[in-house]
Amino acid sequence: MRLALPTCLALTLAACTGVASLDRPTRALEGEEPSVVRRRSDEALQAKEWSLAWNMEVQAGADRARLETIALAALDADSGDAADMIDALRAKHGGLTDAGKARVKEVAAKHEAAGEWKAAAQTWITAADDAPKYSAAWDVYARTPVKQALGVLDRIQKARSDWDAAHGDATKPKDGK
Repeated sequence: MRLALPTCLALTLAACTGVASLDRPTRALEGEEPSVVRRRSDEALQAKEWSLAWNMEVQAGADRARLETIALAALDADSGDAADMIDALRAKHGGLTDAGKARVKEVAAKHEAAGEWKAAAQTWITAADDAPKYSAAWDVYARTPVKQALGVLDRIQKARSDWDAAHGDATKPKDGK
């Protein structure tokens, strides 16, 4: 019984560590272990524990289709982990598959239909392959009712500022002046 508390704490901390990298090598699982881990990953996905599902899939073999399914479920749920997951897929595989891009379009359309214009723009920002341009988010801005347009514009500009901070300020001239 004394081991139960430390084990629970370790598992809790492991679940809170964020999204596992696809670049870091992991020891391959043996025999039926990948199937067992994938079943648990599916359970985590059903429980809407996005990073936990992702991290288990990484350990089970990092199947691109399964990882994309998890990332897009997180995106649909407006989970902050979705951005890290999509970034990892972009770094490892060059971005989302055509089916994944179609799913992003469905999620954004669902937000638009509900009048959630900022959420629709954020969906496109999160999945954007053209940062910091964010052309699909600008398309949402063009369709946004005027009374809500400023919020969408602010969302796009914040994403650009965040991108600049992460990649160097693109507003500065190349000569540094």
